[in-house]
Amino acid sequence: MQLAVIATDEGGDHGIHHVEETAAALYGDHDTHTPVEGGGTLAPSSESLYHLQFADSGETTFSIDIETEGHYVLFAQHAPAEFDATLTDGSGSVIEPEVTESAGGHEHESDSEHEGEHGHEEGEADHEGEEGHGHNHSGGADPHFWLDPERAKQAVDNIRSGFVDVDGDNASAYAENAESYRNRLDELDESFQSALEGASKDVVFVAGHNAFQYLGQRYDFEVRTLTGLSPDDQPTPRDIERAQEIIAEHDLQYVCADPLESQTAANQLVAETDATEVLPLTPIPGQTQEWADEGWGYIEIMENINLETLKQALDAE
Repeated sequence: MQLAVIATDEGGDHGIHHVEETAAALYGDHDTHTPVEGGGTLAPSSESLYHLQFADSGETTFSIDIETEGHYVLFAQHAPAEFDATLTDGSGSVIEPEVTESAGGHEHESDSEHEGEHGHEEGEADHEGEEGHGHNHSGGADPHFWLDPERAKQAVDNIRSGFVDVDGDNASAYAENAESYRNRLDELDESFQSALEGASKDVVFVAGHNAFQYLGQRYDFEVRTLTGLSPDDQPTPRDIERAQEIIAEHDLQYVCADPLESQTAANQLVAETDATEVLPLTPIPGQTQEWADEGWGYIEIMENINLETLKQALDAE
């Protein structure tokens, strides 16, 4: 499990959201993490990323040695499928987070003014299939694993296994169908790889929630978003201001938005910045009527909507 520990100037929800992009950048740089075995100590600076190694079963304990009092956000990613965590101080007293957020199975906990904290984390190490992602107000991770076709293949295998468990007489048919769909996912992955490998830009901005980190990591581009992990997050004036700064900094011509969500913020950003157009980019929580009329499923939406948008937004055409 990866655990990012990041200092922030303020607590609560704002403290979390202000460092989500920092956490995403840490996760994206695979050379920055420090491995820590069970029973080990984390001594974070202002921004630190650790790879926690759990015992095969039972409780695994880690110590977090924080010398400077203040607000800290912990982001946990790729946690075991069954995961729970308790934070205690040096005396063994439980530390209650200022805020705990949950979005798509990811919890974020924000702690403040603790020195010499000890985090006790326990989880059964059952990692078969797509792993859960826990955030210990600990920042944000993205539950939308299916936007990475390689991870979607694991989901196909899990579904096949589930059907076989209850209908073993048709195991060969399930295996054949699963293999056929895995092959289609391989073709989808190759389409993305070949189309985007020559991109001249490496940043896209989404006027919505943070749902595209797996997609960006798979195809080597950065996703900046207007709000955090929850689709229910409402942008603040500061969020709009920060978005305008990102668009200007990266000279972005396009603002992406999910057609299934409000386009208000995206249209506002196009009106108030040098961006010229809103392009559709979706984590596929559902279908528009047009997609349904076309008979599109996951693969067709990925090809006809997301890939076409990314080719344009990343200047890969």
